[in-house]
Amino acid sequence: MPQPTPQLLNPQYQSVLAAQNADEFKAELVRFSGNLGFRTTNVITVIDRPDAPTQFINVSNVPDTAWHDLDPTVGRRDPLMQHLKFHSTPMVWGPQSYQAPIVSDIYDIISAFGLKSGIGLAQHMPNGIHFYYGVEVDQEQTLQPKQLRHIIAEMQAFSVHACDTAARLFVPADKKEPKIQLSAAQGNILRWILDGSSVSEVADRMNLSQSDTQKQVRAAVEILRCANEHQAALKAVRLMII
Repeated sequence: MPQPTPQLLNPQYQSVLAAQNADEFKAELVRFSGNLGFRTTNVITVIDRPDAPTQFINVSNVPDTAWHDLDPTVGRRDPLMQHLKFHSTPMVWGPQSYQAPIVSDIYDIISAFGLKSGIGLAQHMPNGIHFYYGVEVDQEQTLQPKQLRHIIAEMQAFSVHACDTAARLFVPADKKEPKIQLSAAQGNILRWILDGSSVSEVADRMNLSQSDTQKQVRAAVEILRCANEHQAALKAVRLMII
């Protein structure tokens, strides 16, 4: 049975939007991830633009400070990070993800810091902005399918807000960003999405075809320069255009 779409305006997700600095952001990440049952959390905001060196802004509660000084080539070989570099699909990982001889040493490195299994997801936005959100535990973890679906749905809903906050805190504002305008249909679609409706449910409610609704969603996401419809809906609220 499909997991219901969480309502984006749920206070348990929204509180991260109030973070005014990296420490407050980290506290919200730790709170939410802990409520899901995970000991540590790692968030990486990547700014990859052609006119400047790539920036990696890491926010983590891994207690060993050596974690932040890892050789960057580890990430270039890590199966989790390589998956999330090109995809937004969440990845559940553990020792089985590092069985190939070419990456088995990476699991030895990260598990020494108490990261033995977890879940990671990513959002890829326009203009070379990427957001990674991961949660981990210090043991091999087996989750039942229903529990896993619930956790991933919660992470995806929270990451929309966390990604918005990370962009505000860490990404320089684009002074050339044009004035944003949505059509009436696009605004109505985003309002339904905020309320937890799927795109197919929105199509039914607005008496639109699935393809027309998808086109409107893609247009709104592009206009708002976001990674997906959920982030677009949240940004539209913040900009007070819906």
